[in-house]
Amino acid sequence: MRARARELGLELAETRWEKIAELRRLWQFYGRSMNLTARLDDLALNTHIFESLQVVALAARLPSFEHWLDIGSGAGFPGLVVAACIEARMTCVEPRAKRASFLDLALRKVGRDDARVLRGRIEQGTWTGIDGESPGLADVVSARAVFGPERWLAEGRAWLRPGGVVIVHLGVDDTDPPGEVCLERVDGPRWSIRAYPSR
Repeated sequence: MRARARELGLELAETRWEKIAELRRLWQFYGRSMNLTARLDDLALNTHIFESLQVVALAARLPSFEHWLDIGSGAGFPGLVVAACIEARMTCVEPRAKRASFLDLALRKVGRDDARVLRGRIEQGTWTGIDGESPGLADVVSARAVFGPERWLAEGRAWLRPGGVVIVHLGVDDTDPPGEVCLERVDGPRWSIRAYPSR
């Protein structure tokens, strides 16, 4: 995994790798009981972690930012990996109780007591919160397998501060959505992780 990360131009401190290793243990221990992901074998976890590290590598190319908002965080790809590697304030949004509980536990285990998990949904620029508290605006917003790219750009931009970016997962051979030009991109074997500006 470290060699693959270096191929992305990503050099992480040992403490970051220790946090990723802790997350791996948590995914394997709680995965089935909390219905986190269909597959928990090493190959599947390595794939999810590597794709999340692509997001981290992309973030390293962005201007400085303070607040990261991850929508539909699910099992924590990429939100937990981002939180383990980047010190920006993190908000994870997840409607399902078991997964939200797991996200909260995992964030504490990797020393991110400052991060928060909100139960609710973001749709058409509005917040429907189970817990009530709104996530507020962010400098970076991400989501994986929640909306299609064009819809996600519209949804994500509704939660961006001016000058912020939306992180979009596209197939590595996909073109940018119509009328869009990405600011940065990090390509892997399957996914192209791209950053698009606010409007």
